[in-house]
This record gives sequence, C-alpha cells and structure tokens, in this order.
Amino acid sequence: MSKGFTLVELIVVSALVSILLAIASPSVAALIGDNRLSRAHNELLTHLRTARQTAVYHQTSTVVCATGGTPDCDKTDQWELGWMTFTDPNGDEQCRDSDLDGRCDDDGGRIIRVAESLPPGIRLRKTRTSIAYLRFDAAGAAGGINARFFVCDGRGEPYAKSLVISATGRVRTTRDADDYLRCA
Repeated sequence: MSKGFTLVELIVVSALVSILLAIASPSVAALIGDNRLSRAHNELLTHLRTARQTAVYHQTSTVVCATGGTPDCDKTDQWELGWMTFTDPNGDEQCRDSDLDGRCDDDGGRIIRVAESLPPGIRLRKTRTSIAYLRFDAAGAAGGINARFFVCDGRGEPYAKSLVISATGRVRTTRDADDYLRCA
C-alpha cells in the first residue's frame, strides 16, 4: 500500500479550498475595510476627547488642528494629511515645534498627540466648509462651533462613521439616519 495522495484527491481538495476562499474573500475584504474606517475614526475621536479632557483638567485652552502633513498647524483644513493636539496658553491656535522638544516654540504649549496621514482610500469630510482647528476652552466648550466629521472609504455613505462636536464641547459618535452623511 502506498502512502500519499492521489492526483484526484489533490484536485478535489484544491477545488474545495478554492470554493471556500471565494466565499470568504468578500467577507474578509469588508472586515478589513471596516477596521480601517474604525481606526481612522477612533484616532480622531481620541484626539478630540483628549483635547477636551486636557483643557478642563489643566484649565487651559487646548487645540486640535489640521497639520496638512507639516509639523505645525498650517491653517488649512487638510485633515486627511494629519492633525495634532496641543495646549495653547496664549490662545493663538498655533503651534510649531521646530526643535522637536514636544513644546510649541512661541508659547511653550505642550504637544499632546500627533496623528499621521490617513491610509490611502480613507477620506475625512466635514459639514462646515473650512475647519482648520477646534479649540476647547477651560470649561471644555468648543468655542461655539458645531461640527461633524465623516470618515469614509470607497464603499460610500452606508459604511461611513460620523463624529459630532457640539458647541458645548461634547464629542460623540453617531450613525443615525438623519446624520446627513456625505462622503462625496
């Protein structure tokens, strides 16, 4: 009696494995897409909540700003290229750390967190036309700004995740039908 597999057995097993992979492949792709969206959404959510908590705890203005891929707040709203969170003692919504010591050069504000660019295919949209920064005051309020951020990918609005920032500074996640998700 010989040991091993026959050619017919190998072909049958290969066919079964191929069928199982074909069935599982779309599910895995959807899972990967969901995880990428969740990661980007949670990164922004963490920055916003950390900024608010820091502002209240340290009783100082704290800012989350778009960096546009540079090491400072560039006053553009290119959030997809990265953002950072920092304390802002002089209230100018600016921070540049040219000596890379973790402090803003002009006022000594502390850089709390820095987010890199979003992965390819992930988009960050807003309801307001231009939001270069969000500032939380010592009471945790967001400076009278109501804003929504939408984290999207190529699958569109049904899969998008939304963050809502109220004027009082509350940051929450929503996926309600009346959320006006816009990923275009």
